[in-house]
Amino acid sequence: MLYSFQNRAFLHPPMVISVAWARGKPVVASSVGGIPYRVKHMVNGILVSPKDPKALAEAILKLLERQNVSHKMDLESK
Repeated sequence: MLYSFQNRAFLHPPMVISVAWARGKPVVASSVGGIPYRVKHMVNGILVSPKDPKALAEAILKLLERQNVSHKMDLESK
């Protein structure tokens, strides 16, 4: 999971994306800066609007409740 840091994510998406994928974990991130260029919504992660805690919670719950979605994203991230 990533924080919504608009200034930092613009040119250099956070390293935590790569770390999560290397460990076979799905990524839930805010759709800011350069992050959408790496995280493709519902392909290798879930993107949510910045400053939307409800959308963030729903995305996390979706991954917890639907393991097949999480597993598919794990495969796509490699």
